Amino acid sequence: MRENVIPVLGDYEQVETEEELLDCFWSFWMKYKEKTYCIADVPFPVETRLFLKCVETDRERRQWDAPYPLLDLSSMLYFAGIDPLKSRDQLSTKKGMGHNALDDVDTSVRIWKKLHEKD
Repeated sequence: MRENVIPVLGDYEQVETEEELLDCFWSFWMKYKEKTYCIADVPFPVETRLFLKCVETDRERRQWDAPYPLLDLSSMLYFAGIDPLKSRDQLSTKKGMGHNALDDVDTSVRIWKKLHEKD
């Protein structure tokens, strides 16, 4: 996994503890939460647990700021009559991107937008 993530990260802020990391992530989320949706491809356990940990570090102030709704790409595929287990590369308009975190996001966004072209 490191070979798929580290090379594409670019500049990032190094932190010493998980709590610092969660706080950095939460700050990023709060910066954009009013003008964006949070979309994940099968959000359990990764994204749901990430947001849960963030909320639990300061439940009193954060309990109403987690993403709602947390949109699930796989559920959207199923609703559209597409097998949610189908390879994402087969569903994307851009082929052969490889597997790394940023390409996975790009692929999910392309599929999401393609689903909404039908509207």
